[in-house]
Amino acid sequence: MKKIQFFVYMGFGLIMAFIVYDYLSTFSEPGMSFSTALLALITLVMWTMVLIVSLWWSVIAIPSIQENYPGLTQKLPKFFNNYLLPVIIVILLLIAGQANVFMMDVQGKNLGFTVEDQFSKAKSSGIFDREKWIDIKAKQDESIKLADEQAAVATLEKKNKDYIESKINSLDRSSGKHLVAENIYKQHGVWVDDFIAVQKKSCSNEFTRLLAANEASEQAIEYWNETSDALRQSGTSPFAGGRSPTTDPEIKRTKNDIDFARSQLEKCGVAHLNEIEQRVTVQINN
Repeated sequence: MKKIQFFVYMGFGLIMAFIVYDYLSTFSEPGMSFSTALLALITLVMWTMVLIVSLWWSVIAIPSIQENYPGLTQKLPKFFNNYLLPVIIVILLLIAGQANVFMMDVQGKNLGFTVEDQFSKAKSSGIFDREKWIDIKAKQDESIKLADEQAAVATLEKKNKDYIESKINSLDRSSGKHLVAENIYKQHGVWVDDFIAVQKKSCSNEFTRLLAANEASEQAIEYWNETSDALRQSGTSPFAGGRSPTTDPEIKRTKNDIDFARSQLEKCGVAHLNEIEQRVTVQINN
């Protein structure tokens, strides 16, 4: 028990010694007046009493001290024991703490600080100028806000990434849709079905134009096939005279129409990507 008493109170006393020493600089701080100096003095006295009591109670726990200096432990008040002494120390600390709070409140008002806890935060940062603190606090708040926004964006980005990739991974890798879905994801950062849905919703004219171009292309190919069948029946090669689906003027025209309609639909869809909730940032490789 004596060892515990020695180490606990000695450690606490050394901590209080550091606090008391550091607190001495308070008297030379800006904003100090008679009232603040008086409150600071009360705080300092209370802490010093705690310091002295802690170190003294620690020292008298040493057996050799008790034997060689019995006067230190004789005629002690009844409340000087390991049960009531901590209560006394706590009371002294509470008084000191309250006096320090009052002191800082008055000191802050002397320096122009109006918000109750504003000065205590500024003082802990070594700042006694209100305008300077307001500027620093604004920058701190902006940094915190920016960090929160970045964290929210990163969380949403991961959520959307998991959503899209799970959709793609559910497709058969040998299917054409899997390839298209991967390309759309790499180019625009969205799920292919969501991209098509927004095209249908917000790009109806372009979508209709593409459907019409596809239909015209099918008709041109069908006409070319019918003509080829007629030529075969008449004993003429459908490829006579360099005739070919790749060189047929109507098929080429409809193919160009499809390419143009598809590019317009693609541009329109990209312009409305912000309407898709689940999307990720596309990394552009230079």
